[in-house]
Order: sequence, then C-alpha cells, then structure tokens
Amino acid sequence: MALVKYNNVKISAISCCVPKNKLDNLNLEEYGSVDERKKYINTTNVRFRRIADEKTTSSDLCYQAASQLLQDNDIEPNDIDVLIFVTQTPDYFLPATSIVLQHQLGLPMSTVAFDVNLGCSGYVNGLNIAFSFLQNNAFKKVLLLCGDTISKITDLTDKTTGYLFGDAGSATLIESSEKTMSEVYFSLNSDGSDSSLLKTENGAFRNLDKKPSLYMDGMGIFNFTISKIPKDVKKLFDFSNTEIGAIDYVYYHQANKFINDFISKKLKLSSSQTPFSMYEYGNTSSASIPLTISNHFTNRIDEKIKVILSGFGVGLSWGHCILDLENVNISKIKEI
Repeated sequence: MALVKYNNVKISAISCCVPKNKLDNLNLEEYGSVDERKKYINTTNVRFRRIADEKTTSSDLCYQAASQLLQDNDIEPNDIDVLIFVTQTPDYFLPATSIVLQHQLGLPMSTVAFDVNLGCSGYVNGLNIAFSFLQNNAFKKVLLLCGDTISKITDLTDKTTGYLFGDAGSATLIESSEKTMSEVYFSLNSDGSDSSLLKTENGAFRNLDKKPSLYMDGMGIFNFTISKIPKDVKKLFDFSNTEIGAIDYVYYHQANKFINDFISKKLKLSSSQTPFSMYEYGNTSSASIPLTISNHFTNRIDEKIKVILSGFGVGLSWGHCILDLENVNISKIKEI
C-alpha cells in the first residue's frame, strides 16, 4: 500500500461524453426471460448502457469531453502542460493515443503526453500522477482523460460481461492553486497474482492472431473487493486522520450495485452518500468515477464537499483518495 499526501492542488472542471446509442437490458432477449432480465437489473443496477459504434473509439469520446471542458472553462490549449490518457482500449498499439490527442486538441508541442494502461482504478491513479506533476512549479495545468469502449470486447453470449459494460470518455482539469487548499490523501495498491480474474487474453503480443474478448470471474472479483476495499479505505482514514462522519459523498467505480452496496455497509455509509450512475450508463471502466460525479452534479459544485474517490478492479489494482471538491465546473454530459 502506497500512502501519499499532496498540498495546494485541486480539481477545477470535469466533462464527460457518451455515445448516443442507448441499449436497454430489459429488452435484450439474448439474456433470457423477462424475469431473468429483471433479476439481473435488480442485482447489478445496470438497466441502460451507451454503446459506441464501430468507428467511435475511446479517444473520440475523450476528445469531445476535453473540447467541451476547454470551451466551457475558457481554457486556451496552450495553457495545458500535461496530458494523461488513461484507457485499456487505445486506438493503436503505437503511437501512444495521448500524443494523437495532443495534436487533435491543439495543445502545444511542449505538452507532456503519455498513456496509462489501467481500467477500474485508472481515474484515481491518473489523479495521483497529475497531482505529482503539479507539486513541481514548472507545471500548472494537467488534463486527465479517462475513457474506455469495453463493449467492443464483449458480446451478448457472455452473461457475465455482455450486459454490464458501457462506453464513455471523460476529461478532468487539475490545477495547482495559490490558495491554500485542504490536503489530498491517496492509497494505491496492486496485486498481479490474481490478474486472470479480469482479463483480455487475446489480441496483444502473446496471442496476436486471435480476436480480443473480455473474461471476468465475477465471484473472484467480488471476493477480492469485499476482502480488500473496506480495509484499505479504513487505512486511508487513519493516514489522513479523517472520520467517516466528515465525508459527504463516496464516488465508487461503478462495478455493480451488489458489490458497491456491500462496501458501503462495511463502511457504514448511507445510500444518500453513494451516488450511482450505473443504472443509466453501466460499468464504464476508467470513466465511471468522473461520469458519476457529472451525473450527480449537473452544473457546478460551489460549496466545499469532502469526498472519497474509490477505484478497484482489473489488474488487480485498487486506489482511493480523500479530497475536497469546491468551485468545480461540471459540464453537461455530452452525447455523440
């Protein structure tokens, strides 16, 4: 467990983009009877999902989110110092998709741009990287793009993954602040011994000639989550000297309702403290946390709120952070 603390950095703006194509799991006869579909929706809380068409990639969704963020907040492209693109569904093996996005967004050639291959914990890890850059006075603004089109590697014959995942992209602006900000605390973890629990076996260099398809051991992921996540959040409380009563909201990675409710019960959190977006959008991998924030706050966060951001899953990898959100511009969720 890596425990990290930062000072005088803040999230300034969040923007998200989803495909227009909206699937209703209740209408998908491939799953089984109407009663079976209703039971699935009740257990997972995934009713609708946004599915990208064949030509739309994660970078397209993130490009639209980033463009909207820059426009809505009057940010000049030349003001961005670092671009981080977190995805497990990149456009290419090479070049890094982040560098393609740097050009598409009109960011200067002095921009530091790189990809991060993480999924469920990707947003929290991406924030940690962004905050670490901003501890150096040479950097003032970081654009964190997180997005995935996991639907492209699932199919409706697999009841474990075929009805769970949706597609989305997000953009988050992180800045250094001259105003004294509350400290930000992170806990970051990884365990490759169980990497086979959630895996795309084919399509990369070990099995290059086969079509990629996502495999998930649902019970294994559940056991990992209930054994690791509540304990790690409690350790972060100790590290940050924070009481559970001080937390306004917890924004989980949107795994499924059963898992997230179990974590909340262990942490003694009420349902009003844990907003969900999975009913409308499904599990959107690295974009799920910012999408949940954007779905919860549809305009601007003016008051100071203390939140936990909690990402966990593929890797296995998990991370949490405690930070204050204040004066954060939230763009309307865009559809393309």
